[in-house]
Amino acid sequence: SWAVFETGLGGRLDATNVLMPELSVIMPIELEHTEFLGDTIEKVAFEKAGIIKEKTPVCVSFQSEKALEVIREKAKETNSEIFYIGDYVSNIDFQLPKITESSSSKKMKVELTFSKFFTRPIKANLSLIGKVQAENAAMASLCAKILFPEISEEIIEKGLENANISGRFEIIENPLNEDKKIVLDGAHTVNSIFGTLNSFKTVFCD
Repeated sequence: SWAVFETGLGGRLDATNVLMPELSVIMPIELEHTEFLGDTIEKVAFEKAGIIKEKTPVCVSFQSEKALEVIREKAKETNSEIFYIGDYVSNIDFQLPKITESSSSKKMKVELTFSKFFTRPIKANLSLIGKVQAENAAMASLCAKILFPEISEEIIEKGLENANISGRFEIIENPLNEDKKIVLDGAHTVNSIFGTLNSFKTVFCD
């Protein structure tokens, strides 16, 4: 059986380090929880890279050069193969839904084109909305192919379309005004709040 374990604040001192993963995954690094992880991107990246185990592959999302340099160094130290998403995905197209008086679609169309591992682009209609979610879909697809090389594009697409996370640009009905919607989002960093606002303007503004 398989399971996905998410670290807490960082990684280097996280309780999940008692596990030996088949694949480590590092998502975008930015300044957060600086009282515990450090006040520079390099310090935060060092803590996050602590999940990389000896001779265990690591899949890395889009990063700043400073963060990526730290992660690559840790992968080198641990003799771990690194799969950086920027080296494998050649294009990420996504179309945010438009919610108007005549349209209430809550699905985002994505098309992900890879330069390796895949025989064709991944195409899916996601319940998760936003540029970050399109990039997350690319990461999830790449991780699936690394772990299960024989998995089909169709299975990956079904998995992406079934994925749903409450509180990630979740659009719900307004119990006080049926003509208006409510958006729930757990954005808590500068970049994530900026992304939420951009998605909101596209989805709800003409």
